[in-house]
Amino acid sequence: MAQFVQAIPFTALKEGDVVPARLDAYYLAFYLLEGQPYCTDDLCTHEDNMLSDGGYVDGDEVECAYHGARFNLKTGRATRFPANSSIRSYPVEVRDGYVYVAVG
Repeated sequence: MAQFVQAIPFTALKEGDVVPARLDAYYLAFYLLEGQPYCTDDLCTHEDNMLSDGGYVDGDEVECAYHGARFNLKTGRATRFPANSSIRSYPVEVRDGYVYVAVG
């Protein structure tokens, strides 16, 4: 079972933003949607571009700035071509003003 590790301050999250973080070998992207934090891989599956590098949130999806691939923030599911595979989503929880994520 994966353990939760401290990732970022909750105050770093703003609705509509993509907040990058690196934990060990994991490149992560954090989002705030209707007051709830979410976390996915930061790397687009289409051409290995970082979603946090100019990507933007539209509703419950993040769009890659390079070719318009889209992913669901909650599940990581690819929702628009040219992405043909999903990104991983991670469980998160908020404790003591920080967002914790289970990446293992």
